[in-house]
Amino acid sequence: MDVQAITDMLETYVRPATFPVGIMMLKPGEAFPPRTRTPADLGSHFATCQTINVVRRYGWSLGLAADHHSCPLGLVALGFKPNVAYLQEGNACMDMYTESLEAGARMEAAVPKFEAGRYASLFASPLRNHPFEPPDVAVVFGNSAQVMRSGAGSALQTGWVSDLVVWRPAGLCGHHRQDDGN
Repeated sequence: MDVQAITDMLETYVRPATFPVGIMMLKPGEAFPPRTRTPADLGSHFATCQTINVVRRYGWSLGLAADHHSCPLGLVALGFKPNVAYLQEGNACMDMYTESLEAGARMEAAVPKFEAGRYASLFASPLRNHPFEPPDVAVVFGNSAQVMRSGAGSALQTGWVSDLVVWRPAGLCGHHRQDDGN
């Protein structure tokens, strides 16, 4: 099934309040498609979450590279910068997401990370207009009923329910799945 058909089904049956977003990770030397805005065009720096929010709410195509990325945790998670001891020790998480360095270190260790240098930038656009077929990932925001409807539709068509990834409130540029029963 192509991206256009998936977008049509999402808009018809799920009806999310914001645009479904397609995301493509670009390797060093790969350029953004024409008419891509960047944080520099807006005189700013963005975090990954802010980039996705602008795309999903305004329908813009945005490109985000390390030189205009504002979140050190996101820079590491996307592989734009190598991980450093300061982050690995939990310093960036402490007092914002956790109460101690130990908890911050555990939280930071749990965030999936691309290999440093593998990608140079992130491109995000509304899924309907996404120039890459298929994108690396599609992100759809919804309320609990919309998420349930998406899962039910998948099960009806395939008999298989896919993994659902729920991002923690307040962020980190990645997800955390607790497999240890906690």
